[in-house]
Amino acid sequence: MQIPNDKPSSTKKLLIIPSIFCLGLLVAALLWPSAKGSTNFAYTSPIHAPIVTTVAAFGSLQPKTRHTILAQVSGIVEHINKRPGDRITAGVTILSLANPKLSREADQVLLDLQTEQAELEKLAAIQQKAFKNHQAQITLAQYDLTIAKSKLDAQKRLKELSVVSALDLQQADLAHQKAKLILEQQRTALATLEVTQKTERKAQLLSLQRAEKQVELLKKDLENLDISAGIDGVIVKLDAELEEGMHISEGQVLGQIAEPSSLYALLRVQATQASLLALQQKVDITLKGQNIEGKISRISPNVDNATIEIAVSFDKTLPSSAMSNMAVTANIHITSAQPTLLIDRPEHISSPGAHNVVVQQGNKQPVLQQINVGWVGDSQIEILQGLSVNDQILLIDPDKWQESRNE
Repeated sequence: MQIPNDKPSSTKKLLIIPSIFCLGLLVAALLWPSAKGSTNFAYTSPIHAPIVTTVAAFGSLQPKTRHTILAQVSGIVEHINKRPGDRITAGVTILSLANPKLSREADQVLLDLQTEQAELEKLAAIQQKAFKNHQAQITLAQYDLTIAKSKLDAQKRLKELSVVSALDLQQADLAHQKAKLILEQQRTALATLEVTQKTERKAQLLSLQRAEKQVELLKKDLENLDISAGIDGVIVKLDAELEEGMHISEGQVLGQIAEPSSLYALLRVQATQASLLALQQKVDITLKGQNIEGKISRISPNVDNATIEIAVSFDKTLPSSAMSNMAVTANIHITSAQPTLLIDRPEHISSPGAHNVVVQQGNKQPVLQQINVGWVGDSQIEILQGLSVNDQILLIDPDKWQESRNE
C-alpha cells in the first residue's frame, strides 16, 4: 500500500491568511467603541476673550429720602387726617391722639413748678433779711470799736497827766480789744452766711430747673399727641389696622413718608453672578413696560438666600407712574475688563465650581479631566483652571460618553 505524501507548504499559507484577517477584525471591533466615542460628539476649544453677557435681576423701587411715622407718646386715636397716597408738607398733622392722664400730669408738674418758684422767692426774702441783720450787727460792732478806741486814747492822755491809774488804762485797753474781736467775729459770721446762702440758692435753683424741665417734657409730650410729618413727601405706608378709638403705644411705628423724586431701584442678583458685577455698570429697568436706564451705585458684600443686593440710581427723572415699592425687573449689561478663558458650555455644567469634562489633546485618546469653572452663562462658561487653548473638549456629559464607550 502506498503512503500519501504531505500537503505542500502553499496550502498552509492559505490557511494562515484567513486567521490573520479574522484577528484584525476582532481588534478593530475592540477599538471601535473608543473611536466611536471620540468622533460622534461636538467639540469646543478654549478662547481668550472678555465676558459679554446680560444678568437678570428683580426688585422694587425705593425712596432715598424717607421718614418713619412714629408715635412718641401713647394715647387713643382721636382723628386720622391723612391716608396713604396723600402728599403732605413737613409739620402737617397726620393723626391726633388723646391722653387724659398725660394732661393731668402736665397740670401737676405746672403746679410743682409754681411751688418751686414760690420757694425760691421765699428763700430770697429770708436770706435778704438775715444778711441785713448781720450787716447791722457789724455796724454796731464798728461803733462800739470806735467808742472803745476813743476811751482808750483818752485814758492814755489822762494817765500821762497822772489823773487816772494804770488799772483804769488797762480796763480801757481790754474794752478796746473786746470791741475789736466782736467786730472780727461779726465779719466772719457774715462771710459764712454768704457761703451758706449761696449753697441754699443753688439747691433751690436746681429744684426749680428740675420742675421747669418736667414742664418742658410734658409740654412736648402734649405736642406729640399730634403726630405730624417730618419731611415733605407722600405717605406710602400707614398701619392698615389704624382706626379712631384704637390705642397706640409709645414707640409704635405707624407708617412711612417718602419723597417720590428720590426713588432708586433695590435689586437682587444670583450670588453666582456676583463676580461679574461692578459699580457704574449699565442697567435696563423695566417699569410697567417702559425701559429706564440706570447704573449700579452700590453692591452688598453679603449673600442672602443665594442672592446679593445691589442699588441702581437713575440720572433722569422717573415717569410719574413710578411709585415706592413698585416691583421692577432689570437686565445688567456686563463686559469684563480683562479677557479670560472661555469655552462653549457643555450640557452638564450649570453652576460654578469643580466639574469633569472629556478632553482630547492632539491625536491622543480622550480622557476625563477636572476643571474649575467660574462664570456660567447661557452659552459659555469661564475656565479658571484645568484647560489650555490647545485642548479640545467634548460637549457631552462625561457619564454619557462613558456609556457610549461601553456599548
